[in-house]
Amino acid sequence: MAYTYTPSDISSRQRMNLSTWSLQICHALEGIIAIFGNTFLVSYIMHVNVDEPISKAIVSIALYYIAVYGVMLLVLPLIDYIVDRTDRVWFYRIGMLLKGSFIVLVIFLGKGLSKYSALAGVLYGLSETFYYAAFNTIKNEVVPKNHISKFVVMQNIFSKLVKTLFPVLLGILIDVTAYKNVAFYVLGVFAVQLTFSFFIKSKRPANSKFEFFGYIKKLAKNDPSLERVKRFYPMALAYGGTTIQTALASLLTIYTFKTNLNLGLFTGLFAFLSVILLLLFKRIKTLKGRGICYIILSVLSVGASVLISFAIKKWTYILFNLILTTSCCILGFALDIQRNTIVKKTGNYDYITEHQAVTECCFNIIRVLSYSLMLVLGMTLNLVGLKILISVVSIAYPLLAWLLYKMEKVEENYPMEKAEAIKETENENK
Repeated sequence: MAYTYTPSDISSRQRMNLSTWSLQICHALEGIIAIFGNTFLVSYIMHVNVDEPISKAIVSIALYYIAVYGVMLLVLPLIDYIVDRTDRVWFYRIGMLLKGSFIVLVIFLGKGLSKYSALAGVLYGLSETFYYAAFNTIKNEVVPKNHISKFVVMQNIFSKLVKTLFPVLLGILIDVTAYKNVAFYVLGVFAVQLTFSFFIKSKRPANSKFEFFGYIKKLAKNDPSLERVKRFYPMALAYGGTTIQTALASLLTIYTFKTNLNLGLFTGLFAFLSVILLLLFKRIKTLKGRGICYIILSVLSVGASVLISFAIKKWTYILFNLILTTSCCILGFALDIQRNTIVKKTGNYDYITEHQAVTECCFNIIRVLSYSLMLVLGMTLNLVGLKILISVVSIAYPLLAWLLYKMEKVEENYPMEKAEAIKETENENK
């Protein structure tokens, strides 16, 4: 009998099983590879160009990320189309295999990586495209909707634990040996991740289809069933502007403190503190309380960004990185909840993959624009351009917080339990 994806398949009676926990573990291990391919890759490019003007490193880093997110923006809808018609888990594994290929490329290029950063970015972008096209669909299908908050919290905790422990370990290893040598250890992580992927089970629904442009047309025509969903996409655009903070923080760490060990220590410490603050934020149950929290994060994020733009010192860097890491963690958590519940709450189960594709496109449009701005300002104004960039992208934090508050205010009137009851009644009447 063909499998059919319905609300009753993910009811409150279901619990997280081996499949969902394996997905959590795989995604946590993905965090280690991401640290290697993002945080420490920025550091590596900085060290390779240590005797050159900082603009050369900025340009190389910007080209890498423009390639990463440009590939994701262009290829993701096509991959989502294929994922929705095939085995999601195998595409998930292909994403892992491409990440493994990226690590091999790093080993092969060595110090030449700085010259070929755009090529490395294309391969990493393809791996991210395959990985997240499958991951976002699998997560929506295998995680019971009444447990999505728990899943996202656990995902954030695992992610931050990885970002607490492994930056320090990788930083020590890179300083003691070399970035190229550490790539072999990361290959081992990839092998473990691939093994756990075989415990993930996600079925393709019999009526599964992917109509990306049809979904875009429905959004443009103000379809009543999608009115609440449409509030999410401006938030996704705003969140895309916060992504560059990871590269900026890494760049500023090496510029200020010089060593990978310091980069690892600060990355790990701030990740740990952000987990503590996220758990405290999770205890806030009222919209008013969350609104106050959003205001505080907005003011602090803009203030810290402006401060470091005037003076790049050790203490301003610490303040900047701590505040923005915490803001990204809390605002990202709140956004992820809305991302993974809004389509289900509005009964648009047939558009899960399309919704995820549009979300990723929103992220990547702004990511490409922000890194293009980094490229232009880095080439023309050197360090001054970097300071201007930090101030400009800080606007994304209050904008995201404001949009989150507006959406949460509306969605308070539509609890998940009510949406599930309505949908199940509709199914019974068919």
